[in-house]
Amino acid sequence: MNYIVAFLLKYITEEEDAFWSLIYVMYEKNQREVFDPTSGRIAILLDNLGAYIKKRHPKLWKHFQKDKHFTMEASFSSQIITMFIYDAP
Repeated sequence: MNYIVAFLLKYITEEEDAFWSLIYVMYEKNQREVFDPTSGRIAILLDNLGAYIKKRHPKLWKHFQKDKHFTMEASFSSQIITMFIYDAP
């Protein structure tokens, strides 16, 4: 979660506004469940991502399926947890 806070503080200069933005993302957008190992939320998001790739990028999906060791969890969990912040401008 520290990645999310750092990202917010980078773009929102007022600490209080950054705090309330974090509260909004975690509670209103229900992203706090991603960090709860008992919720299963990350598995749902990874399933949705897999379905999206399969539908929108079938060649990429076939390429993934050729690798016997490929799993959505191993490949994309860190991106889900950090909400793709590494790819943000």
